[in-house]
Amino acid sequence: MSDMSRYIISLGSNIPSGDSEISLAIAWLKDFTTLLAATPVYRTPDAYDPSKPGYTNAIAIVGSELEATELTTRLKDYEVSRGRVHGESPVIIDLDLVCRDMEILRPRDYQAPYFVEGLYLLASGGRLSK
Repeated sequence: MSDMSRYIISLGSNIPSGDSEISLAIAWLKDFTTLLAATPVYRTPDAYDPSKPGYTNAIAIVGSELEATELTTRLKDYEVSRGRVHGESPVIIDLDLVCRDMEILRPRDYQAPYFVEGLYLLASGGRLSK
């Protein structure tokens, strides 16, 4: 157990069935990691182009003995298995490994409004005060 790292994963989808895609991805994560926490799904506009469809999002914290590179490879392989074509829309499912323990691995994602909102949800026990 001492070799287990805590990872924060950002999940997103911009298709109408995004809630289902995120639920499937979280269930898949449970198959090979320890799910420590997850937000309910929430919706945000596209962070980089508001004219594009909005996103369904979630944040998951998992424990795993996998190295960050191996976990990232599994996340990207899962995206492809669900039909994701990188660089194209729609985004069926997007899984990004944002943090490992206290280290920020993806600063752009860490500062993005969709991720900040997810961190707030985790800290507040899953409730938004909007």
